[in-house]
Amino acid sequence: MNRPAAIDVKRPGVRQPLRGGERFLPISCSSFPARAFSAGSEKNSVCRAPVDGPRCSGIPLKDQAIQSGTSRRPGAVEILREAVVVLAAGLAFALVANHISPRGLVLARNYFPAGTGPARPATNSVSPAPGELLAARLKEQGFQLVDGRQAAQLFHDPRFQAGRIVFIDARDEAHYREGHIPGACEFDPYYPEKYFLTALPPCQAAEQIVIYCNGGDCDDSESAALTLRDVGIATNKLFIYGGGFPEWITNGLPVETGGRNSRDLRPLKP
Repeated sequence: MNRPAAIDVKRPGVRQPLRGGERFLPISCSSFPARAFSAGSEKNSVCRAPVDGPRCSGIPLKDQAIQSGTSRRPGAVEILREAVVVLAAGLAFALVANHISPRGLVLARNYFPAGTGPARPATNSVSPAPGELLAARLKEQGFQLVDGRQAAQLFHDPRFQAGRIVFIDARDEAHYREGHIPGACEFDPYYPEKYFLTALPPCQAAEQIVIYCNGGDCDDSESAALTLRDVGIATNKLFIYGGGFPEWITNGLPVETGGRNSRDLRPLKP
């Protein structure tokens, strides 16, 4: 079997056999400066030529991929495009996970309404009482504050038995089952979809809605009022019982255990 031949640079047109392991491309020779070649690069040229002989157009084989343009680094535009695709995929996954999760956030709800922060008293003035701060904050949102005496009056009002006054318990299910204001609807603002079917109809038919939680620093009643307002309940119907269930017990008022209208009335100690 004949070996491929290389071009003889001394005698054009005459091919010489290649030595084992050598690979050359059949490219014609041309005149290049002698310094373009060295002893170390002679074997990697496309044609064989001594340093002091006719010059060949030497192109090292290792540079063929670069010269042909088949290998190149990604540009800034491509990197930016890939980053945008990854970001969009991550955002889509987060939205789907939030929608599926039972503890997902309601994206249309304002969790940080304006005016919910504590009011700053004026310099060299007496700090207002906590009840005054709460009343001022609720007023900014259009809600009204009721105290323990007013809550008891609304409970004994004949309109309560007629369904025109409704009490809403904004605590979690465990506390509600343990004891609540008799006839109050359960409505945990952290899981509103779970209670819409049972709490919305009474609220829509009522003239006044009294919402309470654990009083003090507990703001679940305020969160429940915001949620009800977001689903269409008129703001002027929403009242916040600031003292909450602990004050109700302290005042010795009746307490119902179990579900709504269970008529299982038991006294609870404050």
